[in-house]
Amino acid sequence: MQIKRQDRIVFLRSLLANFASVRVEGAANLPASGGAVIVCNHTDLSDGLIQLLYTPRPLVFLAKSELFESGGNLRISDIIEGNEFFRQFPSDILADMMNLAGQFIQDVDAMPVIRGYRGVHRRDAAAYYRELAESVVKRLTAGELVAIYPEGRRSTSGELLPFKGFAARMALLARVRVIPCCIQGNTGLASPRLMEKNSPRSVIYKIGQSILPEEFPEGGGKYAVKRLTQKIEARVKELSG
Repeated sequence: MQIKRQDRIVFLRSLLANFASVRVEGAANLPASGGAVIVCNHTDLSDGLIQLLYTPRPLVFLAKSELFESGGNLRISDIIEGNEFFRQFPSDILADMMNLAGQFIQDVDAMPVIRGYRGVHRRDAAAYYRELAESVVKRLTAGELVAIYPEGRRSTSGELLPFKGFAARMALLARVRVIPCCIQGNTGLASPRLMEKNSPRSVIYKIGQSILPEEFPEGGGKYAVKRLTQKIEARVKELSG
């Protein structure tokens, strides 16, 4: 059965509500239009789902290439079938979830990223990251929201890891605002042990005030990237309290 996008979002929100009560703060900080880099802390696999379901505008996600098939599609079926959490559901419910996941993938706009790409020759890596940057900047200047997790990987402790400079570099190249965000309370949410919990987890998704291009450091070199990265990290820390 085909379900409309908005109905899919409502359904997935209600499904997630069994495990997490999500409250959004600062939704008014998200501009109604225009490109922006959305940065957020990263402590759990559920981060992307929460942002996808509760951000008022569609997002473009940068995701590790391991999550994609050779044809460029997300490996949703492999992810569900290979996850202990999903295997705890009865087979008929799991089948319905797989069907919904196939439709839900239509809502996920993701760009694969090969982390630590080296290539065969030294120039291959530079060419790869240059093309990736050009693709991201193109989406940003077209008025889209690109979601990036600047830590580069999940923090299992819940504490912020040092931010990498890619998000800042994209904002500097595209001259678009950076919107710092923070998700709290969902660390370990995707763990199989979640099914043993008796009550939903309280989760807060905070959308902070924009860092506007006029607040960016001068220039676009390494020093400017470093300074803007420090500012972005500080804003996310403020949101996390």
